[in-house]
Amino acid sequence: MDVRTGLDRSLRTVTYEDGFTLIESLVAMGLFTGVVFLLVTVFSGFMLDDFPSRSLQAMAIAQKEITSVRTDCDLTSAVRDTAGFLVERGINIQQKIPHVTVTVRAASRPSTIYAKLTIVCALK
Repeated sequence: MDVRTGLDRSLRTVTYEDGFTLIESLVAMGLFTGVVFLLVTVFSGFMLDDFPSRSLQAMAIAQKEITSVRTDCDLTSAVRDTAGFLVERGINIQQKIPHVTVTVRAASRPSTIYAKLTIVCALK
């Protein structure tokens, strides 16, 4: 028997490993659980945002403002704060016909537009 052949065979069995050890598996499961937990936390924050309910509330405010413009024939531009929203009424006259645009924005973030309605007013 050759010593070299026995040595090669023993090295081959030592370096040839199949699968993962218990520690490697536990570390991988821990990392996976941590990543999944972070993703669930981030996405649940987006889904629990109150944007849908705020946009419905803003749409109701915009419709009320449009109704007010129609019934009162108030064709003045104005900006007012209502229930945490900035309600902006703009008048644009095109060919002697007034177009009224009501824009409802978040008071805390004026760049966020929740609702925008435009009507054409017929003068009496």
